[in-house]
Amino acid sequence: MLKKVSGVLIFIFLFFFFNTAAAEIGSEVHFLDTGQSDCILIKGLNKNYLIDTGASEAAEKSINYLNSIGVKNIEDIIITHYHDDHYGGLKKILLSINVNRVILPKHTNELKKQILDGLKGLNIKIDYIDKDYKIENGDIEIKALLPEKEDKKIENNNSIILEGSIGGLKYIFMGDTEERREKELIKSNNLSRYDVIKIGHHGLDTSTSDAFIKQVKPRVAIITCNGGESPSKEILSRIAKQGTVIFRTDKQGNITIKRSSINDNSNIKGIEINSHKVIK
Repeated sequence: MLKKVSGVLIFIFLFFFFNTAAAEIGSEVHFLDTGQSDCILIKGLNKNYLIDTGASEAAEKSINYLNSIGVKNIEDIIITHYHDDHYGGLKKILLSINVNRVILPKHTNELKKQILDGLKGLNIKIDYIDKDYKIENGDIEIKALLPEKEDKKIENNNSIILEGSIGGLKYIFMGDTEERREKELIKSNNLSRYDVIKIGHHGLDTSTSDAFIKQVKPRVAIITCNGGESPSKEILSRIAKQGTVIFRTDKQGNITIKRSSINDNSNIKGIEINSHKVIK
């Protein structure tokens, strides 16, 4: 009788151990170290999504990184706007990794035709983003915040902004959005408080206004930069005044963020951040 009871207890222990461990595994976000450019991976439980592709010269580095973490398929590649530091690596990535679909901004731009010409013959599905675009997959719920109208002068203000929940943390990815559009976002009441923000325009002083950063009050800020052109010291100070912890790809390299169940006393409690700088 004792043996039977022991067997049942062992079974219950193993059942709860493995199911609890499985429950703690959630989707995560990888900010790739691509210099003065953006390439961000949302690594889901069964699907992956890429926000921008980095510059062309960083494409091989990005591909090697994606291969190293076992990313063989990408559901969507979302190009936030028509600047080559955000779409430059697209074709090389498409030739190296299986991608289901490329999503482009709707607005007209002289570089748009160049991108489309470069995708000819690759047999890849191309869609254009609209206000109803969402990612809803497991613990990922992301929606697009699109400009109310096209900015004919400043392409950065046409950036697709993505915001929502990934693995139990609230994120907002600002693309290269500048201050004028930040004001529009504040007025729209579409903003929330966020655990993690991808700072707009690589930490340059065109973006991340005082009013905006006070509105979203993130716990963690990620700046994708090379440390030379940006970030601005003024912007770093402005972010830090909110008690926000700053991570930079020029200093920390590839940065991975996911929810953590480890309790600590820091102001980023519940957030696990890992980074790895690859020295060339």
